[in-house]
Amino acid sequence: MGAQPPDIAAFLASAAFAVVGASNDRAKYGNKVLRCYQQHGKPVVGVNPKLAEVEGVPCHASLRLIPGRCGYWFYFFRMKPEAFRCNRAEFVKALAAEGVDTSAGYVAVPLHRNPVFLKHGFFAGHWPVREAGLTTMDYSKHQTPEAEAILQTGIRIVIHEGMTEDYIAGVAEAIGKVARHYAV
Repeated sequence: MGAQPPDIAAFLASAAFAVVGASNDRAKYGNKVLRCYQQHGKPVVGVNPKLAEVEGVPCHASLRLIPGRCGYWFYFFRMKPEAFRCNRAEFVKALAAEGVDTSAGYVAVPLHRNPVFLKHGFFAGHWPVREAGLTTMDYSKHQTPEAEAILQTGIRIVIHEGMTEDYIAGVAEAIGKVARHYAV
């Protein structure tokens, strides 16, 4: 399989990870993501002001309270189209007009819809897990309606550790301003 895109490789090479919205509910993504980091041997902590621990790791009330330095590269949220008098593109355009570095969505399609998955193009066209009889997964038949809904309603905001607290507070204010303007 080819090399990972540089931004993904840089992210995965981080020294440690924090999961904002960590949860004890194993059905929630705040728990699933944390466990995924654990399963891959990545140092991880949770962030949730209501919890002291999740899956055996410490949980902090905010990113500011995590010892050491945190790195992050964006914030992603979903809009509920029925709650606004605009579509996602108009919401993003309004945020950009407020000076927010933003974009609609994150990736064009869920990962399993990419050719490498659809054609089982891993390892020069081979998929050892399938060839060993360990799976019969056919990604062309796999449905992920929630992942696809997330991609249709998600908004990405560029935020990283090099930005000032004032800038980040301004981004939050801009999101609130646009949301109030378009609210039903």
